[in-house]
Amino acid sequence: MTNGMNTSQKNIEKKLAKFSNDNNIYPLEVPKFTPLKDTPLPDNVYKLIVKSHELLLEEMKKKALEEKKRNKYASFTYTYAQELYTELSQYDEIRLKNIFNQLNSPNGSLNKVEKYIVTHDNIIPQLPEFTIFHLIRLHDGDTQPEYILFYALNDCNYKAVFKNVELRHIENILIQKNNPHASRAVADFFLGQCRSKYLSNPDQVWPFYYQNPKYIAEALNLIPNQSDTDNSLFNPENAFGVLEQYPIIPSQFIPKILQFALGNIKIHRINAQKLIEKLPEPLLLIKEGLSSKKENVRINAINWLVKFNNYDAIPTLISLLKTEKDGVVRTTLMTALAHFNEDISDFFDPLMLLAEAEFGLKNKIPANLVWFNFDAIPKLTWKNNKPVEPKLIQWWIILAVKLRLPAGNILLHYYINLLSLKSQQTLAQFILIEFITQDVSGQSKDETFLDSEWYDSAPISAIKEKGMLGLIFAIEGYIAVPLLQNYMRNHYERRAQIEAMIDAIGQSNDPIIIQFLLSISRRYRAASIQAKARLLITQIAQRNNWTEDELADRTIPTAGLNDSGVLTLDYGERTFTAKINDKLQFVLFNPEGKVVKALPSPRVNDDSTLIKETKKYFTASKKELKQIIESQTVRLYESMCTQRQWLSADWQKFLQANPIMHKLMERLVWQELKDNKVINTFRPANDGTLLNIEDDEITLQNDSSLRLAHRIFLSEEENSAWLTHFNDYKITCLFSQLEHKLPSFTLEQTQIEDKKGWLSDAYTLRSVMTKFGYQRGSIEDAGFFNCYYKYFSNLNISAIINFSSNCVPEENVTVALLELVFETGRQTGFDRHKLAINDIPLVLLAESYADYVNIADALAGFDPEWKKKLPW
Repeated sequence: MTNGMNTSQKNIEKKLAKFSNDNNIYPLEVPKFTPLKDTPLPDNVYKLIVKSHELLLEEMKKKALEEKKRNKYASFTYTYAQELYTELSQYDEIRLKNIFNQLNSPNGSLNKVEKYIVTHDNIIPQLPEFTIFHLIRLHDGDTQPEYILFYALNDCNYKAVFKNVELRHIENILIQKNNPHASRAVADFFLGQCRSKYLSNPDQVWPFYYQNPKYIAEALNLIPNQSDTDNSLFNPENAFGVLEQYPIIPSQFIPKILQFALGNIKIHRINAQKLIEKLPEPLLLIKEGLSSKKENVRINAINWLVKFNNYDAIPTLISLLKTEKDGVVRTTLMTALAHFNEDISDFFDPLMLLAEAEFGLKNKIPANLVWFNFDAIPKLTWKNNKPVEPKLIQWWIILAVKLRLPAGNILLHYYINLLSLKSQQTLAQFILIEFITQDVSGQSKDETFLDSEWYDSAPISAIKEKGMLGLIFAIEGYIAVPLLQNYMRNHYERRAQIEAMIDAIGQSNDPIIIQFLLSISRRYRAASIQAKARLLITQIAQRNNWTEDELADRTIPTAGLNDSGVLTLDYGERTFTAKINDKLQFVLFNPEGKVVKALPSPRVNDDSTLIKETKKYFTASKKELKQIIESQTVRLYESMCTQRQWLSADWQKFLQANPIMHKLMERLVWQELKDNKVINTFRPANDGTLLNIEDDEITLQNDSSLRLAHRIFLSEEENSAWLTHFNDYKITCLFSQLEHKLPSFTLEQTQIEDKKGWLSDAYTLRSVMTKFGYQRGSIEDAGFFNCYYKYFSNLNISAIINFSSNCVPEENVTVALLELVFETGRQTGFDRHKLAINDIPLVLLAESYADYVNIADALAGFDPEWKKKLPW
C-alpha cells in the first residue's frame, strides 16, 4: 500500500485480501498462458479495403438520394445516409491506405466510418489472416479506454477469430496498447451488461477471473463498486455465470453465494443454489439455513432440500418440526415431509388443524389482507358433512398468502381435499372473485361475476396476495373460465395477475379449464402468458401420460349433454330436456316433447331451490356450449392447416362420439388414409353414418388414419361435387375448406408480395388482422412494430404479414400492407429468418395466402404512390 492511499482505499485493500486465492481451500491449477503473436494483414487486403469503400460509397449514394426524396413527404427530416455519404466521399487513396496501416499498427484504431468500410459485406473480417489484434483495433476507436464495446464484437460473425483466444489474451493485447484499464475492460466481458458469445469454452474465461478475484468480489457486492461510471456495474447474476465455468468454486466466495442461495431474490437464489450443489458436501451447507433466525431463510432451506431430493434430510426436518413455531415454516416443513413420502396424516385431525389455526390467528391479520372480507367466507363442510370452523379457513387463506404460491403446494392441496367437493368448489369461487374484485377495484362481487366490461378506477392490485389462489384448484371450469376471459380481455396489461390465475387453475383436470389453457397456449397477445399456458398444458399432459394433442381430444367438454346428445334438466316431478339444433344452439323440450322457449317458473308444489339450481345449470350449459364451439372450431381449423392426422379409433372415440364435436364435424369433409394414400373422402351425417360424395355409407378401417380434407387435396371435379353436396343438404361449412388455392411461387422464393402497397389507416388494419386471428408482432427499438402474425404450435411456424410499421401507443396513421412471410417459432424481432415458401406445408400456405388476400381486400386498395403516403 502506498503512503498516499486514503482510508477508504485501505479498507477495500483489507477486504480484497480476504478474497485472495491464498484463502481458497480448493486451489485450482490455472492453465499456462502463452501470448499470441501479432501477424500483419497481407498487402492484398488494401485492395479489398478500396473495393469495400467503392461498394459502400455507391450504396450510400443511392440511400442518400432516397432519403432526400422521403424527406419531402416525411414529418421528420432524415440525414444519416446523406451525412455518411459525405464522409465516405472524403476518403482518398491516402486515407484508405491509412486504414490498412492502422489495422496493422500495434497502437492502431479506426473511427466509425472506417469501421463501416472494413466490415462492409463482412469480407475482410472473414479472412483467415484477420486476428483478434485486428478486431480490437477495428473496434477500439469508438469506445472509452475503461471498457470495450464487446457487444460490437458480437455483431458480425467473428467466431473464427476467437477460436484460440481467451480473456487473458485480450487483456494482454490491451496492455500492449497502453490501455490503463485493460483488466477491468476485460472483466466487463462477462460481469457487465452483455456476454461475449464467441468465448463459449470455460477455459477461455475462468483463468482470467481466477487470477483477478477482486472483480468477482465486486460483482458479489463484497466490496463497493469500483467503476467510475454506471455503464460498467458488475452484478451478482453475471458473477454466478462466471463461477459456473470454474472447475470448482473458490471457497472464499462460498459464504456470500450461500447467502444468495437462501435469499429472497428468486433468480439469484436459483443460480446460487446450482453453484453450491457442485461442491463436495452441499447438504451440510444447505442445512445451515435451517438454524437461521430468519423465517424466509429457513423456508428457502427447506424448499432447497426438497429440490435436492436428498432423503437423508428427513430426520433433520422431523426434528425441526417438533420445535418450529412459525405457521408458514411449519407448513413448509410438512409439505417437505409429504414430498419425501412421510406419513403426516396425524397433522390433519380437525381439532389439531383448528388449534394450529387459533395459534396462528393470535397475530394480527397481515396489513396487505385488510381488504379481504373474512366475514363473508361461505359455510363449508368436511367430507363427513360436519361443519368447518370459519377461523380455520381464515388461517388457510392467510397461510396461503404468506406462502405466495398461486399453484399451491402439496399441503394446501391436502387441506382443501379434506373438504366436501361442493365446499371445495364454493370456496374456490369465493376466493377467486374476492381476488379479482380487489384487483380491478371499485365494483361489487356481483358486477365482477356478471359484467364483461371491467375498468380500472384506481391503481389497486391484489398481486401481493396471489398466494390465496393456491386454494382454488378445485374450481369448476364453467365458473373460472368466464371470469378469466373477462379479466384478460379488459386487463390484459396485468400479466402478473393473469399468470398467477392461470397457474392456479392449471392444477385442475376440468375439461373446460384444459381447453381454455390450450386456446391461450396457442394464441394470446402476451408471449409470457402463452409460455405459462404451454408449460401448464405440458404438466397436465404429463400427469395423465398423454401427448398434448391427446390431452386436447380427451378433454373436450360436452356442456352436460349425454352420449345421445341430450341435456337433462331436473324439475322434480317433471323433466325438461335440451338438444343442439342445426344452428348449433340449444332447443328446449318440455316433458311432453314439445319445443318451449324457456324453462317455466316453479309451480306451487315444486321445489323452488331445485328449479333455481336447474335454471342456473342451463344458463351455464349455454355459455359452455358457446365456448366449446368457438374453441373447437379454431382447433379444427388449425388441425386442417397443419395437416394433423388422427388414428381411426381415436377419431371415433374422442371426436365423433362427443355430441358437440359430432355437430361440428358434420359441417366438414374428411379423408381416410392408409399407407399415405386416400382411400375414402366423406362427411359425417347427423345420424352417425359416414357418407361419401355418392351418399353411400362407408366404414372406417381399424388401422387407418384420418385428416381434414382441403381443396388442394381434391380434384376440381371432387371439389365442385362437395360444394354441391353442402348446398343440396343446406349445410354451411364450419370454415373455408373447399375454397382456397395455392399461390404461384418459385423454389427460391421466401416471401409473397402480391398485395404490397395496399393502403389503410392503422386502426382498420389492426381490426382486420384481429378478425383473421393475427396478433401484433414484437415491439422493437423506439417503440415500433411492423407486422402481425399467427403462430401454429404443432408446426412451430409463424405466418407473418408485414406492414409499414406503427408506434406504440398506436397512432391512426396511414400504413401500407407489405409481404407475407413465414419463420420458425414465434415472431421475434425485426430480423426475419424467412423460410422458403417451398418448405411450408401446402394447406398452411394456401390458407395464409388467402388471409393475406382477404385482408388486403378489406383495406382501401392499392396506391402506386403508396411510399409517399406513409408518415415515416
